[in-house]
Amino acid sequence: MIEFRFEKLRRDGNELETNWDLLLRLVADFSIIVPDAHIPLYREEEFCVVEFAMQITQWLATLHTDLIDFSYNSIESDETGLVSIRKQQHGWTVAALHQDVCEDRPFSTEDIEKGVGEFIARLKKEVPAEFSSAVRVRLAPASFAGSR
Repeated sequence: MIEFRFEKLRRDGNELETNWDLLLRLVADFSIIVPDAHIPLYREEEFCVVEFAMQITQWLATLHTDLIDFSYNSIESDETGLVSIRKQQHGWTVAALHQDVCEDRPFSTEDIEKGVGEFIARLKKEVPAEFSSAVRVRLAPASFAGSR
């Protein structure tokens, strides 16, 4: 199974006063781990994990009705397609704009759902545990609509 992993969840900058702060100022060291790989497919420090979670959750909610590719684009970056999941004949391939290794093996829809679901579940658990009650309100279940 593919893993979307984060460590060292932290605030980048000032207090989390607005929804924009929540999207862009909660950062972590993020990596994408593929089975049997010696190094992560992708690693990024100060990755906007909440912004990524919002976008990938919206995509995941439509996965069984619209077989469209996923592309993570951050407001914080001029580059597009920082992380992508693309439909191939035998599954989904995962890539990143600045990935550390080449990986073209396909992953099943179930593998993608499980990897994303575990990432979202951990984020929903750790953000409220680490940050103020104001953040808890903004991370109500509707914020991650469609997450499993």
